[in-house]
Amino acid sequence: MFLRNLVRIDMTKLIENKSPLIILTLLATASALFSAFVVSQNYWDDDAFISFRYAKNLFNGLGLVYNAGERVEGYTNFLWTIIAYFGMLLRFQPIYFAQAVSVAAQMLTLYMLYLLGIASSRPRVQALIAPAFLACNVSFLLYPMTGMETSFFTMLITLAVLLIHRQFYKSRGGAIVTGIVLLSISLTRFDGLGIVAAILVFKILLDREFKNMLPVLLVLAVGVGGYHIWRFFYYPTLLPNTFYAKVGFSVSQLVGGLKYVYRFAVENGQHALIFALIPFVAGHTSRTTKMIAWVVVAHLSYIVLVGGDWMPHFRFVLPVLPLLFWLMQEGLLAIYSLLKPKIQQLGSCRQFAILFFLLLFTFNLSPLYQNREFRGFSAPWFITGDARAIGEYLDSALPEDAAVAIEWGGILPFYMEQPVLDTFGLTDSEITRQDFPGSVFGRWITKDYLASRKPDVIIPCARIFNSSEEAHLSVDKTPVESINRKNSIYNYGFYASLANQNYGYRVCIIKIHENGYWPVLVRIGFENFCQKLELGEES
Repeated sequence: MFLRNLVRIDMTKLIENKSPLIILTLLATASALFSAFVVSQNYWDDDAFISFRYAKNLFNGLGLVYNAGERVEGYTNFLWTIIAYFGMLLRFQPIYFAQAVSVAAQMLTLYMLYLLGIASSRPRVQALIAPAFLACNVSFLLYPMTGMETSFFTMLITLAVLLIHRQFYKSRGGAIVTGIVLLSISLTRFDGLGIVAAILVFKILLDREFKNMLPVLLVLAVGVGGYHIWRFFYYPTLLPNTFYAKVGFSVSQLVGGLKYVYRFAVENGQHALIFALIPFVAGHTSRTTKMIAWVVVAHLSYIVLVGGDWMPHFRFVLPVLPLLFWLMQEGLLAIYSLLKPKIQQLGSCRQFAILFFLLLFTFNLSPLYQNREFRGFSAPWFITGDARAIGEYLDSALPEDAAVAIEWGGILPFYMEQPVLDTFGLTDSEITRQDFPGSVFGRWITKDYLASRKPDVIIPCARIFNSSEEAHLSVDKTPVESINRKNSIYNYGFYASLANQNYGYRVCIIKIHENGYWPVLVRIGFENFCQKLELGEES
């Protein structure tokens, strides 16, 4: 019965008028093509490759670990890591497989958002408003290409809201599917359990549907309970190591989170989302509207609590962005309903509404134009393509047991087999046990601590310079004691001061390729590495 109902989702209505479905298909296809060919491969994100390194080690029989023999939970996206692992089983590079899955999720999100509109008894053309705005959103188009779980996570949340709204949980099969979707949300991101909790609290306490939701709760409890029993014995910590490295609770952190949400509200052309408040002001609030608003507010509160995020285009908000645009759609239609009698006195109501929509939609396109170059997650200290080249080069040049320390523990380490010390502490439990200050990146360690770990190679940056002089100068310009990114092209500003006999390191300039030079700190006495690479120059 459930499968029959699922396949039959408003298909009769869709067949009656194919135009909205054709428009939706064009929107979904255009957004996917834009992500694949305009954003393209420029936006690989370093954090995604941390999960890929875990997946690669699992594929190689080492277990779900970052370094062989070290059980540290340095990821927060278990299900996404397993998806990357399955991609490797199918002989795909995890980044390309993750991008393909994300683009598919991107298209499905638009379709589900449309279904949510027509499931709310909206005319099919009106139900296209939210998908149209979402399909042109910079964050929505960008993050499928990062390799991160964000787009997949967004799709699951939208699907969960659709299933709940359609009351699929009231049949046995529907309850199982709904429970599995909610479980997938909690496993795709560790903090996804918060969104699941918000949905359940609304349905059980506010909608008073405990009896109907009980089968869903049982499926979720079995899945979540089994997973956390496994992870506690596999990684014997209550929370993933990344939480200990990044998350703290302070007034400054809350202020940072509030600023993050405020910037989202006023930047990048998000002003149209102010219409999301209209249903509540006008009193046009259905149970679904209230549930979606509840989930959005709960998630935004979590963002404030953890202090926001450093990544561009408001990654943390993207999971609820489809729901925000759905609320905006409801707000616009509520205004249309209220003003329709008065507008009709002035002329054609439909033409006026179309003109207003086109103006609002054009304004929504401005951030897309402003970010048209899509240059990627590059910075003075880190360039994606350079990181890959450096990682592949070091993997072939370093001994298998050489210890490497690096700020950015993703792309470069993924292409290496050597043990890696992530100096932000995301994948290193020793760092998180120390009393170092935290940040949105991770811990800020000291040069004394870094030297005490005695890595053979310390990588200050993942950028290749045009000349050896430029590479030298990049290190020499680093402020000796500063860890302020504003004063340095490196996150840690103490690299130059490590290059002396007391700390036991020296700066070496490696010729990665023709006209490509890279600075690195090498432990004094680690002569085999220097000789093997035939360094162009040493400090």
